[in-house]
Amino acid sequence: MGPSYLTVLVPLTADSSEALKIYLRDHANPLPPPSQGGQLQQGLQCRPDFPFDSLPTLHFCSFLVLDADQEEGLPAQLVFEATFDGAREAFVHDLLIAMPAGLDEVFRHCRGYPLTGVARERHEPFSLVERTALFTWLVGLDVGATCYFSGSPGRTVGQIRDEHRLRTSLADDLAGRRLAPTPMPATNAGLQKSLQERVERDPGLAFATAKAPVPWEVRRGDRVLQALGVAGLGLVALFGALFFWIAGVPPSDLDAWDYVAMLGHALPAGSETGAHPLATTAAVLLAGWIGIRAWEIVIEQQLADPHRQASLADGLSFILLFVRLALTSLLLLCLILAVAAVLMPTPDISSPAVAGEIAALRERLGFGTGVSGWRTAAELAAIAAFLALCSYRRTSLQLAMARKPGRRPAWRRISSQVIALAEIIVLVIAALLVLRHGETWLEPVLRELHTLAAWAAPVLLWIAAGLSVPLVLQVLILVAIRVHEARDRRAFACAEILTRTRLGNAAARAREERGSNVTQNHLASITYVKPGAFRLVLLRLTLRLIGFLARFQFNHGNLGGIPTILSARWVIIDNGRRLIFLDNYGGGWESYLNEFIDMGAVKGLNAIWTNTFIKWRPDGGSAPAQRVAFPETRYATARGAQAERPFKRYVRWSQVETLAWYGAYHTLSIVNINTSTDVRQRLFAPLPSHEVDALVSHL
Repeated sequence: MGPSYLTVLVPLTADSSEALKIYLRDHANPLPPPSQGGQLQQGLQCRPDFPFDSLPTLHFCSFLVLDADQEEGLPAQLVFEATFDGAREAFVHDLLIAMPAGLDEVFRHCRGYPLTGVARERHEPFSLVERTALFTWLVGLDVGATCYFSGSPGRTVGQIRDEHRLRTSLADDLAGRRLAPTPMPATNAGLQKSLQERVERDPGLAFATAKAPVPWEVRRGDRVLQALGVAGLGLVALFGALFFWIAGVPPSDLDAWDYVAMLGHALPAGSETGAHPLATTAAVLLAGWIGIRAWEIVIEQQLADPHRQASLADGLSFILLFVRLALTSLLLLCLILAVAAVLMPTPDISSPAVAGEIAALRERLGFGTGVSGWRTAAELAAIAAFLALCSYRRTSLQLAMARKPGRRPAWRRISSQVIALAEIIVLVIAALLVLRHGETWLEPVLRELHTLAAWAAPVLLWIAAGLSVPLVLQVLILVAIRVHEARDRRAFACAEILTRTRLGNAAARAREERGSNVTQNHLASITYVKPGAFRLVLLRLTLRLIGFLARFQFNHGNLGGIPTILSARWVIIDNGRRLIFLDNYGGGWESYLNEFIDMGAVKGLNAIWTNTFIKWRPDGGSAPAQRVAFPETRYATARGAQAERPFKRYVRWSQVETLAWYGAYHTLSIVNINTSTDVRQRLFAPLPSHEVDALVSHL
């Protein structure tokens, strides 16, 4: 799934960083386009040494220089990042052909440059030998990305420009029709047809008659996540089977009936517990499930507002999820065993209490007693009335939540889910009432069901037992994180200190929201990874998880609800000692960071940068730098960036000046890009009337 990316990191020769910075500012950074009628034109004016616009596959690129850190023994380093279509090798080959003069001048400041000492005429193309040597050198310097996100996955530069032209053309045509004396089409279908005819008349828009290809990660991302969930349950079941094996109960000896009877006898549910072990077990498990789910819903309401999140809410929500899954497995176990035994009594039930309970249940449901069809019809009618009442009540609760979302939302959600649970139980009873009339002719099917229950019951037991592994693991991780957070308070200065002095680092923010960066901006940030293997491992795992979710879940133009990121990458460099963040985003810097603070993405942001610190010199002098940690988090995800002023100052002080930046479509936001694609995908598709309205609203 494109686009592809390249991140070249190379140390500079001694005392060359300032000269290189000046050259990149003056000779590599494109100039803003001229304006006509107060509107910027589409293309940036590239410099002669760096004709970025001659590369048709290039989305974005930038140059920056990381200053030397004598305390850490790190030299000054050049960073060149590029986002492009196609293979990396093809892009590097085209890059070397397109701008030999500029690249030669830049890389002569770098250590290990293959052409050092080679006299060359300015603007002279690289020879085949030189190009081969440079190609090998550059590819070897590519550090890639630990985590990468694209706001428009699968779309090429040409596609983005063409679809923007399509949308603009259709919008102009629609505006012209409204001003024309001839009436607009009377129906939405007619309006869609007229837009299609407009495209068919223009050869330059012929591409829009076919839908754009969609990457499989976007089309099947939900299936991948579902498959991963199933695989996770399978792994959990294996752990559970291992636990039973260690306890001396191998799968071949596992008697689910005895297990339920034992569990039922152990539950303190009154004097009749021993007489009704299956019902007691199910009732207690059901009550536990409802209680756990209610607790989850209360926490989810807290997590819905990033500013009201409790410190332990995220970790506790995962713990409750694992407990609820275990209870669900045991409830399903009770249900499967009860249904299978009611439909076909088995001599395998070694517990007299359970056998008696099943016999009593069969008698109450009328199995083997020749119940009349009229009685069954009356019972089913009563069940239908009950289900209709439940459906009405559940729908009323959902409408109330939509109409007045702020009024008792947790109670309404809990009530709705309890009603849904009651509906499931009643539907199972209804199925049993119908099946009691077909015990004889359904016997082969019932035997298969009984066999299935015999196989399913142990698996559900294993899942319930195996869920203790992620549960314990989650608790251990939370404890370890909290211990490290306590240590950090002693080892690092608080980020609040950054708000007490005047902001420096002015060069890093000089280009924001002006010149070439009116619509799109670039952010480069360098931070240090906190010492210790735990912090580095936690950072890598967090970035890998976010990268996976960016590929398969957040692949529709937003990252955790943030709709302004065009592309972003996180790269752990210097053998795990530093983290560099390179981001192309739309809009202003303040509004961009406010999105992180005000939306759910704050948890991911905290989880990444809680593992980092910056070196801060308030006067910019040569005094020893203070180590200032990211604003304090709780359990890695809570608080942190929600301390707005310290967070924004932390970002400012971590920023590095972007010396040169190029964007192939610098006037477009990610919302513009994705809306234009949506117009193309809908235009020639058969649409109901309300979707034609949505199509026109995009124009």
